[in-house]
Amino acid sequence: MKIDVKRSIVFLLVFALFAGMVSGCAPKTKPGENAQNGSQNQNSGISQEKQSPEESKALTAREAYKHAVKKAKSLAGDAEFVKIDNFSLGYGEKGVSEVWIAEFVSKSRSRLYQIRVIVDKGVHTSLFSKEEIASQHPVAIKGSWIDSDKAFDIALNHVKDKSFKSFWMGLSRGRDGVTAWSVRFRYKKGEPFWVELDATNGSIIKTWSGY
Repeated sequence: MKIDVKRSIVFLLVFALFAGMVSGCAPKTKPGENAQNGSQNQNSGISQEKQSPEESKALTAREAYKHAVKKAKSLAGDAEFVKIDNFSLGYGEKGVSEVWIAEFVSKSRSRLYQIRVIVDKGVHTSLFSKEEIASQHPVAIKGSWIDSDKAFDIALNHVKDKSFKSFWMGLSRGRDGVTAWSVRFRYKKGEPFWVELDATNGSIIKTWSGY
């Protein structure tokens, strides 16, 4: 009986000594490290990178033009601005788009350049197409013009049915010298509705329904 008691005491002492050694060898954790590691484990696979305002928002036509004209001038020094439209149909915020196509003409080279401006983790410009002009050159846009967001608001005021599905808008200058915005509102059913307005003063030129 005494032997069993002695064995039990020895076993307890050895176990306590071993436990102390293991505890002393364990890596020390800094205050707050467990919480940080836990947060990292929960967020694994989720990007924490924040986009800048320019990277995350769609552009107005004028904002897109500022990017496009730099690209156009690098292709042809005499490039003149002749047109811009939202290449993809507009949704969500009105009068802005994540994709714009701006057109420039070079008289010295008799070429029409289409510059694409796209918002995708930053603003990117590229040559969308290059065409040789065999006939009369497009008319260059001169002077100031109303930006797309304001033009959209003006056009919307002349639309009775505001339940449109998407919109398209383009800026160009006619042979009559008038720089105009054309805004098309598309619906799930029925014909689209158009509003054409003077891009220099916002006055309505005409409205109509049809394709």
